[in-house]
Amino acid sequence: MKSMKSMKSMKQLKIQKPILTKLQIMMLIACANTTANANESDASEHQETAAPDLSAVISTDGFANTDSQGKALQGNGTGDLVLVVYDPSGTSPRKKSFLLDLSFEDNDGSTNDLNLSDISKIKDQITISNSKLSTFIESSKSRDDMIWQVFAIANQYNSGNHFGDVNLINFGLATTELNERLTPLTHQELHQSKIHRANLIHNNIVYGISSNSSLVSFTGEPSAFDMRIHNTLADGMQATGKLDQTLTFGIHKLKMNKDKASQGSAFFTTYDRLGTFEITQPSLEKNWQLIFSKN
Repeated sequence: MKSMKSMKSMKQLKIQKPILTKLQIMMLIACANTTANANESDASEHQETAAPDLSAVISTDGFANTDSQGKALQGNGTGDLVLVVYDPSGTSPRKKSFLLDLSFEDNDGSTNDLNLSDISKIKDQITISNSKLSTFIESSKSRDDMIWQVFAIANQYNSGNHFGDVNLINFGLATTELNERLTPLTHQELHQSKIHRANLIHNNIVYGISSNSSLVSFTGEPSAFDMRIHNTLADGMQATGKLDQTLTFGIHKLKMNKDKASQGSAFFTTYDRLGTFEITQPSLEKNWQLIFSKN
């Protein structure tokens, strides 16, 4: 049994990393914009129509997006949560994957995006039932081999009046993981993991996914789950699990400490455990459900 001290340390893990300058942080943000936009252009070659406004479909909190003047967008910490399910069964080399823009119904019966802000306000549990998710799972020839994950991107920061001046507010990646984490991702690992998942969302938008809806993709399509880059985070930790496995959900953040004496800033990464996700089927007659628990 874990000691109370070790359990407490799992709530918030911090590790000091080599100092990054503000200019380096801005270069990381610019790099994300360039990489995602390049990949999006490649995917759009398969579409006859232009991709819709990214922010109006699935929000990546502005990460890797620019405004009409070409400036990097600054988010408000409300990146949308998405569920990805991968089905490697069947004889065809083109395996299937499923991406669902998660949503919930409020007390008035209105459908709303489920984002990071919503998750932080949940005090107990939230259950999401989706008929298309059930159809995808039921159609598999081997449910035991299916894997899944949930993630969302936070891109909230402020820019100052001078070039390279940046204040990180809520800047990171929330993701499921199979095992309890002992140390957070480094800033490079966090950046790489965010880009891979932002590109997956953007390519699903290019291929026609609608807000609060889902899309089935096949191996070889940019919108499809790729075992090489989406199964694990950049440090090798597994971000997916089988249908019968409960996954830990937490957020990796890049943060900043200002040093008044040197007028410099030390950037470091942290990890906060938010709860758990699981996929269940209450009975054979009911839809499969995704459940988030605050624990």
